[in-house]
This record gives sequence, structure tokens and C-alpha cells, in this order.
Amino acid sequence: MKRSRIPFLTSQQQTPSFSPATFLQNMTDNQPPASPPATPLLYSSDSYTISTPSPSSSYASLATSASTKSLRPKLSKSTTIASENIQVMVRCRPPSDMEEQSHEQDCWLLIPEQGTVKLDESNGTTFEYDRVFKGTDNTEIYESGIQKLVRSTMEGYNGTVFAYGQTASGKTYTMTRTAEEPGVIPKAVADVFTYIEEEAIDREFLLQVSYMEIYNEKINDLLNTGRHSTGLSIRTTTHGQDYVENLSTMAVTTPEEVMNYIELGEGRRHTSETDFNKNSSRSHTIFQLIIESKPRMSSLASVRTSRLNLIDLAGSEKVATNTERRQEGSFINKSLLTLGKVITQLNEGAKHIPYRDSKLTRILSASLSGNDRVAVICTINPAWKSKDESTNTLRFAQGVKKVRINPKITQVAQNSRLQNYKEQIVELEIQMQRKTEQEAETKER
Repeated sequence: MKRSRIPFLTSQQQTPSFSPATFLQNMTDNQPPASPPATPLLYSSDSYTISTPSPSSSYASLATSASTKSLRPKLSKSTTIASENIQVMVRCRPPSDMEEQSHEQDCWLLIPEQGTVKLDESNGTTFEYDRVFKGTDNTEIYESGIQKLVRSTMEGYNGTVFAYGQTASGKTYTMTRTAEEPGVIPKAVADVFTYIEEEAIDREFLLQVSYMEIYNEKINDLLNTGRHSTGLSIRTTTHGQDYVENLSTMAVTTPEEVMNYIELGEGRRHTSETDFNKNSSRSHTIFQLIIESKPRMSSLASVRTSRLNLIDLAGSEKVATNTERRQEGSFINKSLLTLGKVITQLNEGAKHIPYRDSKLTRILSASLSGNDRVAVICTINPAWKSKDESTNTLRFAQGVKKVRINPKITQVAQNSRLQNYKEQIVELEIQMQRKTEQEAETKER
């Protein structure tokens, strides 16, 4: 296996080597994560060593094709993306054990070759999307619909992927992971680090992550348990950009570190048993990967910053009998209703879009109205008893598909952490040089 040194601002601790095959194999083997550091890492200007798989190497198990470069075409340095529609995919999960036992025929007929979904009736309305999927294969969804977006994010475009659908329709399964089937997030993480390998000669990178949830219209930091970790506020910069105040960002140097933080956040996310799911997500979560990079032989002012948002929305459902579940459901349904209203008004060209009517839509406002590339995975339930909820999801997906966006490479960040670290290093080097000269002068006397 070939070894390569990657120019990267890295932790002063010893950094383990990275192999995409080993990383995704650990996902499928369900290896327990090591405890992540409680505070952001301190960085130096050293390089770190990673493993570059030989051509004969491959990803393990269900993620085998993810490391094949021919499946991940690299964007040209001069590539610009014209105005485009939000990319929409629909996934119908397989029947559950209980649904199988009822011997009920599936409600929906999916034709992947045509990208269509319709009720399994001759007169049913036909819905058309970019792609439709059946079954449990997360690799197919990622490679055909998400991979190019992730790689364009590494080229400087902001990107957002979110899953939308009824409770127990497969959103979290699609976005996160199981022991057998890594989801969109771990596959995206592996791709980000593989991209860094490919660009090692030309660029250096700094990666940071944040992880938050919106629970009952309150924003909680999932990577911080301090007194300022709950009820965070959204502020607006002088340039009109919204941000979550006091949200922690953690610098990372390996995909294992990233997954450790995700594991930490998942453990703190609000979940509970509902009528449809024994471990239902009761909050929306936003995992963000912040990518800063610069050409190796360039001025500090050329730092490029982009963000990849990976979002798992809580599922809509009917009113529960339990008081706490009813309150949770009310907040969830309200925020999803507001999201639907925002989509409708964007398509109608309304002058005022009600982004501020919910925390979720305010956080998503930059993605839906700005320069992000956006992909939406809508998940539906195959059972007839869920027909109405699934139909609502399909209609939402149709509305999203009409939204047009104008992706642009993010402007250079003048206050990037990568730039700040490099400036600190240069200053320290100057101080050390002065000290050495002073010591030499003292000896001469």
C-alpha cells in the first residue's frame, strides 16, 4: 500500500492513517467509536501520513464501489454550475415484518427507469422525480444522487442534503448508518477524505464539524454539554447571513474523528417510542462539515470556505395520545408545515418568504434561496394505512423539485481558521528566529 504525506493543519497528537476501505469496513462491522476530545483540537503546521489504497484495493462489503475514481468524476478547476433545480429522490422502504405478516400488497408502484411513483392502481396519479429507489441499498442512492454534490462542495460550492418523510419511513436509516448499511453521512465523510488525498499535491485543508438539533423549536448543541449548549439563538451578521450563536465547531483530521463526533451527537439527540417507531427521532438534526482550503503555493488571502449540511428531519405523524409526544409532534408538524409553505411561496415567486416562522426554515434559508447545491431524499412507507402521509410527502417532493437555485463558489473567507492558524505559525516562526538571533548576539559578546 502506497504511503503519502498530505499537507494539512493537523493535531499535535499522533494521527492514525486513513484507509477508506478500513473506515467503511468499521462502519459495517459496527466498531465502537473511541471517545472524542471534549474541546477543539490544537493545531500545528505538520503534515500527517495517510494510506492511499493501491488500484487493487476496494471498499469493503456494501460500500465497495465508493472508492472507484471512475464513479467519482473530479470537477474541473474552471467548472461553474448553471442555474439548476433542487435534485429530488424518492425512496420507498421495504415492508416491515408486521407489514409482511399482513400479506398486504404494497401501496406504491415505483419505476426506477422512468423516475416515477404512482399508486398501484390503474387510475393513480403519477409523480415524477430525478430518481426513485426501492430496497435497502444506501450505496446506490449515494452514488447516483449525492456523490457529485459532495465533491462539488470540496471544490468550493456549499451543499445541503436532507431527508424528509413520515415517521418510520427510513430517513435516519438513509442518512446515518446501521451495522450492515452505512448511510449518506459516513459515505460522504469517506469521500471528503479521499478527495483530500487526490488534491494533496496542490492544496491543503482544514476541516471542522458542528452538530445541532432543533427540539421543540429550541436549538441544542449536540457536541457540547455545557451550560450554553441548549436554547441557542440564531443571529444575523452585518452581511445578512444567519448563524447559530455559540454553536461549537470541532476541528478534525481523520474520518474516524468525524464519526466519533456523530456518534456522540446521536447519543444526545432526543428520541422516544411512538406508535410507529420504537426509537423515533423527535428532533431535526443538522450535521455540518466546514471545509477550508488553499493552494499550497499561494497567498493567505486565497483561502476558500464551503459547507456541507447533512440534515435528518424528524418525521411528521398524526396527533399522539401521550402529552409529551403530542407536544413534540405539534412542534415537528408546525416546522414541517412552514417548510412546505416556504417551498410553495418560492415557486410562486412571492416577495416575502416566511423563513423566520420556524427555526428549521431560518437555518435552511441560505440553502433554499442562496447559492447552495441541494439534494432532497423523500422517504415513503409502502403500507396502505400510510397512503395519505406518503401522498403528502410525494406532493412536497414535487414542490421542492420546482425550486431553482444558482450555485456559486463561495467567496474567500478573510477570517478563516486556516488563515488564522497559518498567520499564527508565521508569527511564531518570526519570534523564534528573533530569539535565535538574540541568543547568537549574546554569545558573541
